[in-house]
Amino acid sequence: MSIALDGFEVFRQVGKHAEIFAAIRADVDQQARSLVAKCLKARSFGLGAFRDIRKALGQEQFGLALEGLKETELKSLLTRLDIAPSRYEGRRDRLATAAFERTGGWLI
Repeated sequence: MSIALDGFEVFRQVGKHAEIFAAIRADVDQQARSLVAKCLKARSFGLGAFRDIRKALGQEQFGLALEGLKETELKSLLTRLDIAPSRYEGRRDRLATAAFERTGGWLI
């Protein structure tokens, strides 16, 4: 019988004891960015999820996660959030602001 590993608990403990896991810091950062990007790219992702993820990660970490998206992924996200991609092309820093405006300010 296989026992399932609780990935969230492992990440929680790795973060809590980062000094012990210093040798894998770059891998943890890369995987974290990849997992957040995967959430952002999910077809079911909408304004509510955008708000919740941004709130959970904090503005700075969420902004860094957005920077990891490819231009096509960013345009797709903007379209799903009903934000005109042409207004923000090449302006990743404006995505959170655009979503904030789109939601009437309830994003934070």
